[in-house]
Amino acid sequence: YESYKKIISYGSAGNGPAYFKVWYKNGQIKEFGNTKDSRVEAQGRTDVLDWAINKVEDRFGNAINFNYSENNATGEHIPTLIEYTGSTITFNYVPAKQPQNYFIGGSILNNSKLLESVSVKQGDKQNTYYLKYEFKNSTSTALVSQIQRCTSKCMKPTTFKWTESSTGFKPLKYNIPAAAGYLRDTGWQMQLADVNGDGLADAIGQFMGQSTANGIRLAVMLSKGDGTFGPAAQTMPSADGYIRDAGWAMQMADIDGDGLADSVGLFIGTDTDVGIRLAPIIANYNHSHLEKITNGLGHVTKLTYTPLTDKSIFKKSAGSQYPVKDTQPAVYVVSKVEQDNGI
Repeated sequence: YESYKKIISYGSAGNGPAYFKVWYKNGQIKEFGNTKDSRVEAQGRTDVLDWAINKVEDRFGNAINFNYSENNATGEHIPTLIEYTGSTITFNYVPAKQPQNYFIGGSILNNSKLLESVSVKQGDKQNTYYLKYEFKNSTSTALVSQIQRCTSKCMKPTTFKWTESSTGFKPLKYNIPAAAGYLRDTGWQMQLADVNGDGLADAIGQFMGQSTANGIRLAVMLSKGDGTFGPAAQTMPSADGYIRDAGWAMQMADIDGDGLADSVGLFIGTDTDVGIRLAPIIANYNHSHLEKITNGLGHVTKLTYTPLTDKSIFKKSAGSQYPVKDTQPAVYVVSKVEQDNGI
């Protein structure tokens, strides 16, 4: 946000502005949605779904213009042409093997085309970059496998190698034995939540009694980050006054904004009482990682990934406000890049 100094909206389209202009501190002026093809309306509506960039102008008046193809009936919007100082960049497409549809606010977004090539023309010179794709069995996503630059002759292509993570869960690897004294009794429920702020999902056992004599008990097993947990430790005795009565349920949620999962007692009344329900969100993503890039000269670039929960990547400091979820999805970051000289 420190790069610009002024944003102004103009006109109206549906329930919002027609377009925007942004003035930057370096003298650039950018326009968003100031042409019919860059103002993307939601399918079957006049409301603007997206204001795509249509022009970039520098302090000397030199401009880059962006052109698009829009099909409002199908909800598809793709770039087709970029023009600047007598040069052009043209995007060429072919029908996708597996079109993809998405919905936002009841309107469809469609992706039925694949980028086949990009042509760059400067005067009487033209370079065309051709793309090839591969398709994994478990996903309809097209992955770029090769890019080749051609003029009057074609250079050796740059290739991309992908690895694919499997969908679902691995077979049982560890078995946590029943803890003596608690966690093994009837009435205990298990949840997963990060209670100590290290980014790992800990196992929490909660016992809710069926009468005021039972009360509640809470036991925590901290995750070691390798699929196992530490020994169970009872961390909260029976509560007094309330929460201990029959009918209360327990959930884990960050209610004070410190990024740590708190234990919350919930009561859903059947009479005049009012209660709430909280539910954790558990994500299991199936995604591909770019593993290797080989250019036309044989130079190889390899990428190594590390889970975002690895302590070498992220370590919470005391009092941090980092938003930690109850369970960590399969998010990875690049931890190492290796390059050779092609020999």
